[in-house]
Amino acid sequence: MSVATAGASDDGVRAFAEGYLLAAYRPERWSGAPDERPRPAEQLVLLDPASDAEPVLVRARRAARATWLVRDLTATPSSTKDPAWLAERARDLATSAGLDVRVLGPRELAAQGFGGILAVGGGSSRPPRLVVVSHEPEPGDGATGRHVVVVGKGVTYDTGGLSLKPRTAMVPMKTDMAGAAVALAVVLAAAEAGSPHRVTAVLPLAENHLGAASYRPGDVLRLHGGTTVEVANTDAEGRLILADALDLAVRELTPDVLVDVATLTGAAAVGLGERHAALYATDDALARTLEQAAARTGSGCGGCRSSPTTPTRSAPRSRTCATSRPSRPATRGRSPPRCSCASSPARCRGPTSTSRGPLAPRRAGTRSSRARRASARASCSTRSTCCPERSGDRSAAHAQQQPVAGRHERGDEALVVPDGAAHVP
Repeated sequence: MSVATAGASDDGVRAFAEGYLLAAYRPERWSGAPDERPRPAEQLVLLDPASDAEPVLVRARRAARATWLVRDLTATPSSTKDPAWLAERARDLATSAGLDVRVLGPRELAAQGFGGILAVGGGSSRPPRLVVVSHEPEPGDGATGRHVVVVGKGVTYDTGGLSLKPRTAMVPMKTDMAGAAVALAVVLAAAEAGSPHRVTAVLPLAENHLGAASYRPGDVLRLHGGTTVEVANTDAEGRLILADALDLAVRELTPDVLVDVATLTGAAAVGLGERHAALYATDDALARTLEQAAARTGSGCGGCRSSPTTPTRSAPRSRTCATSRPSRPATRGRSPPRCSCASSPARCRGPTSTSRGPLAPRRAGTRSSRARRASARASCSTRSTCCPERSGDRSAAHAQQQPVAGRHERGDEALVVPDGAAHVP
């Protein structure tokens, strides 16, 4: 196929070439049936004698190959793609590119204290791995280079563990390692481009499965670095393995820029739709750079910036978002609702379900307000509803569309909040 590109800028030529190559991607067929789909053109000829488009096409092919790799790895069925397979695939690709690679198996993970990865992968017969792939620039090229570390979530299949996912939600969970695939593709592309920056990919790989050794809600885990977490939902496994990997990156790799990529929570799709990625950053300049890169490549990115402050008992950080039904306004003789549940109101037994106001007389035989509040907290589901806030805060609590789960410190214990829930210490 020949295309006239006279007068087009380098960015225009690159965009055209990348668009063609990405549209020509053909996923591998696993059925064994002959592939009868129309094949793309075997050649793309750009007719522009006024300029040399070869360097532009080299960059376009490199970017397309990185995307193809992510698609290939993500589309591989989990019957083939277990943590060991993905770690070996990363080792082969890194070795072929001349990169340094380190793979930690179950024994090394246990010896070095990766409690999150081991807990998530404990229920599967296919044990977890941790892969570190590093690109070091050639001597003399990296005098002003920085160290960029990319951490990618690598759950090769996610059943939800004991907090089992619904059937329909489990079908696409072979793609829950897309973050790890992106991190691997980034370091390989940086090496191919001869980047003057040090680039390291950290891939925590595990399969969140059901088994006799599955971790449980209520378990307390000690992660890499010594932080302890209490598990409230085993389907919140992504932040556990990322916590191990991020702590390794901070303590051992000393990055100048640290980015994690993860299919972490469906709340991002609820808030932004299926075609936008959620972005949280503690550095506004870095956030703007990522947003500009997304705009140049035609990728949608919803920017949300947060400060790295830690919430305390006296000043809990409020992160409310729009719900499918508004909270009822306060009326005379009735206290404002303290629980805002985005799902069916019948599923919440919190204070919003009662019609008695704060001054209404208590009927004989009914429980005290303290007992009712304790019962409401105990019955409020951590997956579909929210927990009312303490300390007399009368505002609506966090709803299930909350775009990201929280991490609250309590002494030396950190409570990791599951998807769709908020826990106020």
